[in-house]
Amino acid sequence: MINNIQSNHIYHKKEIMGLLNEKPTKIEVVKYVYENTGIRLYAYLRNKEARQEYLSGVIDINYFNITDDGAYYCVGEVGVGIKDTIGRASVIRKIEAVEHSKLIFQELLPLMGIEFVRYGMLTVVPFPFKYLREYIQIVKNK
Repeated sequence: MINNIQSNHIYHKKEIMGLLNEKPTKIEVVKYVYENTGIRLYAYLRNKEARQEYLSGVIDINYFNITDDGAYYCVGEVGVGIKDTIGRASVIRKIEAVEHSKLIFQELLPLMGIEFVRYGMLTVVPFPFKYLREYIQIVKNK
């Protein structure tokens, strides 16, 4: 039970969260308020489902197929762990098929979901293409 609540007082988010003592109660109140008002009192981001729901545009690889010959994609942070900050915004990139051919980029996305190219981070270019670019640069510099 919550004591000393005034019915005509306007409470701020921090005050509401301070009135609640137990975490399961806080989670349920946050969920109830959001579902009924659209106001998010607090974002609990420590589980995979919450991160996907609230941060889906800035974690992992997002692909938006627009047409048969063009699409957009962005590569965000790796969506694991309890990291509570995002270092930088995701850049949205446009990809187009060459000379009206069919776009096959969606099939290449698994080649970007690896972390060995950029330690702890996803690569923004499929890794075989990244290594080919580096090789070409080495050959040019010889």
